Amino acid sequence: MGLAALVLTALLVGGVWRAVNRQAAADALERADQAYRRADLLQALRWVNESLEIRPGDRAARALRERIFETRARIVAEEQPRHRPAEPATPEVTIVRGLLGAGRAGEARDRLNQLLSRGPDREASWLMSRALLQLDDAAGAMAALKDSGSYGHDDPTAPEPARHVGSSRCVECHKGIAESQRASRHAHTLPTEEALAGVAFPTGPIPDPGNAGVTHRMQRRGEVLEMVTTMHEQALRATVRYVLGSGNRGQSFIARSEHGQDLLLRMTYYDHGSVADLTPMIPLHLQLAHDHLGVALTPERLKGCLDCHATNVSLTAEPAVLVAEPGIGCEKCHGPGGNHVKAVAAKFPEPAIGQLRGAPAPRVVAVCARCHQPPGNEVLDDSDPTLVRQQALTMPRSRCYTESGEGVSCVTCHSPHRDVETMASHYERKCLACHTAGRIGAEAGIVAGVPASRPKTSSVCPVNSSANCVGCHMPKVENPAEHAWFTDHHIRIHRDSPSSQAQAPRHEPDPPVESPGR
Repeated sequence: MGLAALVLTALLVGGVWRAVNRQAAADALERADQAYRRADLLQALRWVNESLEIRPGDRAARALRERIFETRARIVAEEQPRHRPAEPATPEVTIVRGLLGAGRAGEARDRLNQLLSRGPDREASWLMSRALLQLDDAAGAMAALKDSGSYGHDDPTAPEPARHVGSSRCVECHKGIAESQRASRHAHTLPTEEALAGVAFPTGPIPDPGNAGVTHRMQRRGEVLEMVTTMHEQALRATVRYVLGSGNRGQSFIARSEHGQDLLLRMTYYDHGSVADLTPMIPLHLQLAHDHLGVALTPERLKGCLDCHATNVSLTAEPAVLVAEPGIGCEKCHGPGGNHVKAVAAKFPEPAIGQLRGAPAPRVVAVCARCHQPPGNEVLDDSDPTLVRQQALTMPRSRCYTESGEGVSCVTCHSPHRDVETMASHYERKCLACHTAGRIGAEAGIVAGVPASRPKTSSVCPVNSSANCVGCHMPKVENPAEHAWFTDHHIRIHRDSPSSQAQAPRHEPDPPVESPGR
């Protein structure tokens, strides 16, 4: 057969194959649309994912998937009271929760007595158990808990109405876990004032990315870290108050101007301080000259910035923002521990603290999503280059999540008490606990985070059934704006492009999976 004939045959085969793929994608999309119309969202998501695996760029399929996500989010919001302790139904209960959170248990008990005098109320009885627990009345607390029935059991992650006690108190009983967590990057997402001396930053003036006539320079003035922004020979200065981020990916800065205004500085330092560029969410081009130093923060916005980098951040009446514990501590994920301390001492039948272990996957993801998704719960399209950074948005879009019967969550693969594992074998073992031929028997029971009772899928990778799961299905993707590569948690088949794993910088052993803390 001649060369021309070979080329013609290849073209014909390729054309037939593309036609078959187009038809398969169209069929899957039609089934997804039908399932969506009959409100079977899980089945619709499965079919639309199948369509996108064949044709990732199909706009109709991507638009349908976004509608499915929006519908699911609306339904979850409407159904939340059925799955977690109900939101306060009356102003009286709201006040009681506030009193318990402030440690004013006596006042809370008196108000609850008035409320319960009107008739049985499971939430009020549950709150009474906490009030009496704080008052060291163990017998009364247990009686009130019995009256509350199963109230609060549906969401073990829900924070308790209690006072914070600080991570140092947790060390007394949970020494190993607490010490491991303290050494993690999570615990260093808001470096202390003493740590400011170790902050790395480029030397010399840095050109502004949006205005050639503006430069920025970070400098030390004694023990103070200061940003100087120069524009038309005018120097604007601000003193750094907080550093956001552990430095593993980058560090942003909150500073106070010469006029006493708190600012989110315009420049962020990436790649261990070697690169300076625009801070995420700050516009490239500005209308006002003084905004080149940084964006003004109200006390509420300042609290919002600090909330994902510190534990027990409060807004006082002055107004002022108070940080009780820098970094992500125990109570950031588990909630206030005051009731737990009392419960342990009283041998109370409930732990009286938020727990992720054993909680439904959506609840666990919701805890992580407090920080690992965009501010304001913004829904990002797949084409958004910053989406890969929002793991709490991407992982729930994967079939591993949607088809696992709520068996896969963030903690299936990651321990929040230490930095992420960097060995491929760790993650491949998690993958193969489900994606293997037949049942794996006793192996499932020893894979942390993968319940042995969960049915195993029959889906086995036809390319490599025993290795390189992460390299193919969770490649690292570059986010140019942040000068970093992030692991794609939208676990799926990448048909159009080879794994970017080979292109990613090798700062960590393979596979370099994204750290929980920036």
